[in-house]
Amino acid sequence: MKKHPGNGNIWYNNAEKMKNVALIVLYEKGEPIEGAKLKSLCEKQGCWDRKNSSSIFEREIKLFIKKKISAQKWTIALTIDGEQAATELMEGMINDKK
Repeated sequence: MKKHPGNGNIWYNNAEKMKNVALIVLYEKGEPIEGAKLKSLCEKQGCWDRKNSSSIFEREIKLFIKKKISAQKWTIALTIDGEQAATELMEGMINDKK
């Protein structure tokens, strides 16, 4: 994954950056991913918010299904609305480059 743009509407804070990284990765993978994998990807993008990482996805219930496996282990997947949001996000990114 290329490093996300540093400033722009869709990347304005770490929570939004994490959400967008998750949308893109989950859409591309087509299956749930573990929180640890998402953490690694977000750290590479410079947007991992350790204190709020879990709650970011818990409050976005229209986009993500978060499944707690243990106290520190969880997975996330996309809802149907999440798939649509991922598509719109990627289309917006493509249009921004034109």
